[in-house]
Amino acid sequence: MVIRKALIIGFLILSSTAQTNHDAFGKGNQFILNPADNIEIKWKPSPDSPYLKGINAYKKKDFKKAREEFLKELKLWNNPFAAHWYGVMLAKGEGGEKDLVLARQYFKKSSNEGYAQAQYDYALMADMAEGGPQDLEDARKYYGKAAKGGNPYSQYHYGDMLRKGEGGPSDLKLARIFIKRAADQGIPEAQETYANMLRLGEGGDKNLKEAKFFYKLAADQGESQAQYNYALMLYNHSHPVKYAKEILTYCKKAADNNYVPAQIYYADLLKTGELYKKDISEACSYMKKAAEAEDSNAQYAYAEMLYKKECFSSNFKKEALDYLKKAVDQGHEEAQKVYKKIKK
Repeated sequence: MVIRKALIIGFLILSSTAQTNHDAFGKGNQFILNPADNIEIKWKPSPDSPYLKGINAYKKKDFKKAREEFLKELKLWNNPFAAHWYGVMLAKGEGGEKDLVLARQYFKKSSNEGYAQAQYDYALMADMAEGGPQDLEDARKYYGKAAKGGNPYSQYHYGDMLRKGEGGPSDLKLARIFIKRAADQGIPEAQETYANMLRLGEGGDKNLKEAKFFYKLAADQGESQAQYNYALMLYNHSHPVKYAKEILTYCKKAADNNYVPAQIYYADLLKTGELYKKDISEACSYMKKAAEAEDSNAQYAYAEMLYKKECFSSNFKKEALDYLKKAVDQGHEEAQKVYKKIKK
């Protein structure tokens, strides 16, 4: 399952990306135009400006000095880039105490000057209730600003909020446009979500061929649900045996990433030997993993495998009954029927 709010990549990792983001706005030290909404930034730092001193200090990991210089720059020029850097350091506790409340304020300050990276970071904090209460309406607003400025992560988040109707009305057609933009820039969560929309026909026509293409892109970047869905799409081909090796490979990847549906599916493929030779021992191992993840279908299936002595146990009957009872307690109807018969 793609969980939008799990994609926390803003201020938490900016130490490795912030300089690149700043440099992207102009040539050398001349910042001419902010692409977020065409606001002209009339600012040309001198070689001894506090801003450049802050950048150099940050590179040398002299965080205390960097923080001081960025604050000086803010007081002198109200520089939006310095506001963003200062917010990053507050959020990470670099050069002084960590202060998420103040970081959120500085991100918004920079955002309102049109800086796309700050807009993303502020939106993320508003979305995640970091440094203040959750504000989905504001999060959507600022994700949208950064998305229109070309920030790929904001494009994904903004599209996902449009898709789910968070922070405002749902708009599947527009969601599909922005999620595709992020997918085309290599964001794996966006590739997976866009594939889902293509497969289901959300916001436009169904396109299974293109859905498979985007599932594979996301799968190759390690997205477990995409790995599973890609394997399923290959299996549903008119000649699945032709893709047996690829199906098993991607399904195993998802299973090894602890994606429970893939563990169950992979165990079934190994148990039946439908696409390759049977491997009951390995099937038991993966089904047990899924059962231990509290999946009732897996608990029932593993109990059945134990009862038939397909899986090793020092006490087949007891362990089978234990897993059957777990499935019963979760409301698994077939398990309940079997359990009643056993208890009579």
